Amino acid sequence: MAEVVSLSTTDASNTARFPEGQAPSTVNNGARALEGMLARNIRDTQGYITAGGTANAITIALNATTAAAAVGEAIRFKAAATNTGAVTVTITPSGGAPRGAVAVQRDGAALTGGEIVSGAYYTLEYDGTQYQLSRSSNDNWIKGQKKQSFAINLTNTAGTLQHYTNTAFENTALGNFADKVSGASASAANTPTGADASTNFTSGWKISATDTERLVANTAAQTVADMIGSCVIEYNDTGTALVVYPVFASRNVNGTTQIRLEIGFRNASTGAKFPLTTANIAAGKVIAVKFVGYLA
Repeated sequence: MAEVVSLSTTDASNTARFPEGQAPSTVNNGARALEGMLARNIRDTQGYITAGGTANAITIALNATTAAAAVGEAIRFKAAATNTGAVTVTITPSGGAPRGAVAVQRDGAALTGGEIVSGAYYTLEYDGTQYQLSRSSNDNWIKGQKKQSFAINLTNTAGTLQHYTNTAFENTALGNFADKVSGASASAANTPTGADASTNFTSGWKISATDTERLVANTAAQTVADMIGSCVIEYNDTGTALVVYPVFASRNVNGTTQIRLEIGFRNASTGAKFPLTTANIAAGKVIAVKFVGYLA
């Protein structure tokens, strides 16, 4: 059965349904065939399809009968689940056999989790080898990085520095946009300050022993050229006016050297580094920093 993709861009070449000199009695069938082609194309490209399968192994049943994918084929679907890792899609044309599982990518890279969100609409575009995933109207991703928005709070609890992560200062929830900081928690935890190369993160963070004005996040490897983000002080009662800034920096933490998100602290008046110590953050004092940006 012919589909829209088989039509020619040269008007005179489209003779299959309306040949020259055709019998009047066949015109209605030709028109109906054309209407069917258009209807199947609309349903496959305008979001009428709800994906099946699993979160990471999607299946899509087409309305069109096209047996093989052509470069540029676009299929719009509603996601039934949120992916947790790499994704494949198996396309089955109407009345035909499944084409076989094909990898799904975004910006030329395999998916890692969270790029497809249950209930959102996405378009798959075939590039000749894989299907590239376009962004949905409620997408929070750029170049494999997910939007993040959270507050990291440092406090001196009876002489011990502690930290916790939440949506904003005085909120109690971790929220949905801190998931790229591995282990982040809204519960207070003692903040590690030991030697970087041999001290692991606790609840997503540690203070660098080498650069004590830096708070290091337990993130995946980041790309400096892709950095999008900013920080502001939400609350600070230390008595020293501060400025904060995000940076992607390479550091060996507990034996793993990679580029991570770090937040730096400086004296707003002098520009001097502000070490994150109990001497600078006295007992009962709090610094809350809001980060908004994108993290891989």
